[in-house]
Amino acid sequence: MPSMSRERFLQEYELNLDLEFQCGKTTASWAPRASRPLYWGEEQQNSFKLAQGDPNRSNVPNAKLGVSSDYKFVSVATNAVIRIYEVDTRRQTAELKAHMTNIWKFHFTEARASEAKYWLISEGAMVSGCDGDIVVWHLDRDGHVLHHNAVPFAIRYLTDKAVDAIEQDLKRHHELDISAIESIGSSFANTLERVDLENRLQYLPHLDGHLPSFGSHYFSHEGNRFIYIVHGMTTQNAMWSPNDLPQVVVFDMVKMVEVFRLKGHTDAIMWASWSPNDRAIVTASWDETHKIWSATKGECKHTIGPTGGQNWAGCFIDDHRVLLSGGTPTRLSIYSIATAKELCRLELEEPQIKHWIRHFTWNPKFNTFALIINKSIVLWQLDEKQSESMKCEVLKVKNDGSMLDRFCNLSDIQWLDDGKKLIVRVNEGKMMVWDWERNFKWRFQRPKGTKLHYGGGFAYLPNSQILLCLDRDGTVREWSLN
Repeated sequence: MPSMSRERFLQEYELNLDLEFQCGKTTASWAPRASRPLYWGEEQQNSFKLAQGDPNRSNVPNAKLGVSSDYKFVSVATNAVIRIYEVDTRRQTAELKAHMTNIWKFHFTEARASEAKYWLISEGAMVSGCDGDIVVWHLDRDGHVLHHNAVPFAIRYLTDKAVDAIEQDLKRHHELDISAIESIGSSFANTLERVDLENRLQYLPHLDGHLPSFGSHYFSHEGNRFIYIVHGMTTQNAMWSPNDLPQVVVFDMVKMVEVFRLKGHTDAIMWASWSPNDRAIVTASWDETHKIWSATKGECKHTIGPTGGQNWAGCFIDDHRVLLSGGTPTRLSIYSIATAKELCRLELEEPQIKHWIRHFTWNPKFNTFALIINKSIVLWQLDEKQSESMKCEVLKVKNDGSMLDRFCNLSDIQWLDDGKKLIVRVNEGKMMVWDWERNFKWRFQRPKGTKLHYGGGFAYLPNSQILLCLDRDGTVREWSLN
């Protein structure tokens, strides 16, 4: 029976599109300075390779990219290490080490009511979506770490010193050869490295749990609180006591204390976000419910469901409405935050909704959602009466039913440049951008057969109209969208 591996997919797959940014009868043209798809190697000169050799501390290697909310610093995580760089010079300002496992998510924002200029929260775990360590880093205006008082271990020096002290005894009395002694030294160095990380961690604010997924907004809009999840594993395989069920924790970043917990879900919580006015928190769970909570008192105001299946994601439209996705069959509906009443539901003839809908983004300027449905991007525009006025499939990946085509997926969809541009990532390495005001398109893609690692990400710098892409060959590339 034929099979498909990730390696074979990357070696053989070539992207074919039935639609590439077409609304109505007009297809987007290539941006003037691009004129065609651009390949890795054709990016601007400021691109750089990631640091090599950071040990993998989880089930698979990983890399992530983020940018500070004022666009002055970029953060790059490779496995369990975060490095901070100045955006303008690419000069490294800090190296953050404390995680015992790989970093899967982080968020870099300006600090409020704090001596720090920036806060960076990072989540490390053995597997993405499982509980691990959330570390809170405080950085100054120059991108340097504050309040990190642990003196790093001189691991190489201490290892050599320890091995030198016992080497002759091991050779003389135990007849160990040099390879055995080197193995002892390597094991001792690994132990020192683990203890060094544990020592660093005790000097930093850190929490047990993980950050929610699928576009969750961790920080409140006023900036002083953030949310995270504890007891995040699914409960479908065992009985759990009420205190061990999945919960959302609201944490005060200024006082560095837990405010309260949102309790009531009975299975894994996938998505949690603040409303724009910070008065509500909404959650999506595998327990077949969505819940609307008071963000000031921690009370559950409304429960939506049962939906008949797992719930995955959501997105706030404004202070009064939220789009929620989940259930079986999959539904995408807009609800009132005040009453939990369903206001509108997405109905599509093509493409038919066959799978979960977990990636979507709201454009408030143009009152439009961009949704990844199956292997397509659909625009869903609402009118002033909260009902749909336009639905349009604008991008569609060709799918002839082959195993190669089934392996291809779209993710990480986002509006850029105040809603003027739309970006989406293809899992085999391409980034596609659409300027839908001018109807221009860009495609940044890997040469066929290029070997990829895990991870990736992107950040848009609006002042210079530069797109930073952390590609999965371990390179941060810079592309102009001007």
